[in-house]
Amino acid sequence: MSLTGTLARLLILTVLLVLAFPWGSRSGEKGSTALFPICKEEKWGFIDQTGKIIIYPKFDAVYDFKEGLAPVRKGHKWGYIDRSGKLAIPLQFEEVYGLAKGLILARKGNKWGFFDCTGKMLHQPRFDKIYRFSGKLARVEIGYEGGVVDRTGQIVLKLQDQDYCPLSFSEGLALFSMGGKYGFLSPNGKIVIPPQFEDALDFSEGLVAVKLSGQWGFIDQTGAMTIPPQFTLDKAGESVLGFAGGLARVGAGNRWGYIDRTGRLVWRSPERE
Repeated sequence: MSLTGTLARLLILTVLLVLAFPWGSRSGEKGSTALFPICKEEKWGFIDQTGKIIIYPKFDAVYDFKEGLAPVRKGHKWGYIDRSGKLAIPLQFEEVYGLAKGLILARKGNKWGFFDCTGKMLHQPRFDKIYRFSGKLARVEIGYEGGVVDRTGQIVLKLQDQDYCPLSFSEGLALFSMGGKYGFLSPNGKIVIPPQFEDALDFSEGLVAVKLSGQWGFIDQTGAMTIPPQFTLDKAGESVLGFAGGLARVGAGNRWGYIDRTGRLVWRSPERE
């Protein structure tokens, strides 16, 4: 093996190791001033990248820094400290849920609400449960009902307990269900494609598989049906998958195959017994 070949293989191995083990900051903030949680004698504090203690361990629990603040707990109350260790927001919350572009999700008493980076209440806490923000929206629950709220805490979409809305955006739209039917939301909570489908996947390459009358077809981001429903599970359970590389896998009868964006079958399997 030549020296050049050996060096090339060593370089490739080094790159693979770096990708496999990202020794980056766990502090949630990048840069030379990143701080890292440590525990000493059952108390938590922070060190810098050299191992120097920056914030002496004195808290019962901490989370990583984000946007210049870190949640800390003493006893049963949570607050936020700045990078010097000073309390930027007093210990007042029963639970906290991180920081999302200047917005704090926290529980006071039995209800969750939104607070700014000074700890100021933005609205009266009224949610029984709240999930992390996805863009400008968050899923909340109030008793057996709930909905999707914006950053002001206003409900932009009401949901029932059995409705599905994980706010997982794909190509700018998020799948949700209402009354057993599926549709799609925009990042501001507006219903772009009304709930009308029996099932649906996530968008990929501008199209998404939807189910109507027991068969699958594809719509675009306006809701227009570009490939009429005609595909089903085959005998082996092969179902419809989203587009990747210009083709989508579909099942039909006792066969499966690949279609292009026009719905033309470009390949299909032999018939199964």
